[in-house]
Order: sequence, then structure tokens, then C-alpha cells
Amino acid sequence: MCNVIFKMPLVLVVSLIASMSVFANPSLSIPVREHQFYASEGNSDRWQMEVQNWSGSDVIIHDIAFPDSCHFSTSANFPCAIRPGDVTTLPIDFSPPGLGDFECIAYVLSNDQNHDSIQIELYGTGLYTGPEIILITEEVFFDEARTGSSNLAYLRFYNFGDADVIIDSIELDSEHFWIGEHQDLPSKVETLETCKIQLWFMPDEAGSYADTLWIFHNDSLGKTPIPLEGEGAIINYINGSPIWFDDYTDAELINRCGGNCIWG
Repeated sequence: MCNVIFKMPLVLVVSLIASMSVFANPSLSIPVREHQFYASEGNSDRWQMEVQNWSGSDVIIHDIAFPDSCHFSTSANFPCAIRPGDVTTLPIDFSPPGLGDFECIAYVLSNDQNHDSIQIELYGTGLYTGPEIILITEEVFFDEARTGSSNLAYLRFYNFGDADVIIDSIELDSEHFWIGEHQDLPSKVETLETCKIQLWFMPDEAGSYADTLWIFHNDSLGKTPIPLEGEGAIINYINGSPIWFDDYTDAELINRCGGNCIWG
């Protein structure tokens, strides 16, 4: 059985069938033929795939065929009949065995004489359970900086968990390193959202500098230390030498890390 979610008025169906006899044979339509899933191990993500019948005959869906060792499945009952003019959905579930990316090609099998097998592309990402910060930049190294001048670097991280990461606070008690402008905290980082923190370094004399930035959050660790290192140097520039630059677009001036970025 299929659960009908939309049914065209009978008069309109008859009118369409009468005026378009070319569609008298069963014809299955699947508007969206690919989907991205997200779930943690032991959990699943469901997509309600819409299927349509705009022909003048019943469409019979015999099965959705998945290859072996595929982490996608359906709980739909087959055969499934879709009457002319009806629209329904078929559930497809993704259950990852662990972390990482998975993909699968499935086939919707029906009595459509022109397309008895319709290909569906399925993609899934296995996540950590709960919030999980993954550092793209585990340590921040600043390029050599001229004494008395500032140098810019970025700390990058993303959330690879199935729940929002909440950043409660960031702490950096240093005379030579500081954090750029940022939004009020606490703030959230959604699943697979990537953010970056703008950091600055200014040496007052030649030599090596080091400090630690702490991010306090709600993932299993509770807090994450980020080592910071910089090198101060006495540099005498000749006329025309570049002394500072950054690579960003106009959009990044407004929102440096895209989406719901919390520091910029």
C-alpha cells in the first residue's frame, strides 16, 4: 500500500486523460532523484521520496532495489499502486555503521513501460553522537611579524556531531595575541558548519612568542586548548615593499566564514 498525500480532482484527472491520450500507459515520475542524509551510528535519517503518477493508468511500484552492503533501505510495502493523478511518498532510511561518507545507487522498479527502472542517487554522512568539535587548525602559527606591527591568522574548526555545538566562551589572556571582533557568546555551530576565529599577533621585540587560547563548549571534552606561536623580527623595508595583506572577498568582509559564522 502507498499513502496518498495528494489527489487531483476527478474532473481534472478525466480532462487531462482525455486531452493527453499519449499518457494512457503507466508513467512514473520522481521529481527529486538524489538526497543527502546525516545520522550518527545507531541512529537513522529518513527521506520521504515523492513519486507521482500523471498518466492515465495505475502505476505499480514493484520494489526499490539496493545493492548488497548498502547502508540505505526502505520500509515501504510492495507492490505499491498509485492511481492516475495521485502523489505519494516512499520512505528511504540511512543507517551508518560509523563515521564517514557513504553512497549508494538504488533503483525504483515499476510497470512504467518506458522507464521500468529509475535510478536514485543516495549519499550519507556518518556523524558523532552529540556535538563534536573537529579542529581544522590544531595549532596557529603566525608568519614572521615586524616588531610593533600586527599579523593576522585564522583558527578553523567545524561540528562533526549530530547536535549543535554551543560555544560558551573563548579565553585568551595575552599581551601579544588577541581575538578579532566576534559576536556575543554563547553561540551555536550547527552540524557540519565550519567556522573560523580571527586571531592577531603583535610582537614588541624580536624573538619567539607562545600562548594558549581556550574554547569552552558543550562537546564531550568541555574545552579545547589551541597553541599559538609567533615570531617577532626587526625588519627594515625599502620603498614599495608590501608590509601587510589578506586574502578575502567583499562578502567575507561582512561575514568571514559563511553561513551562521560566529567570528569574523
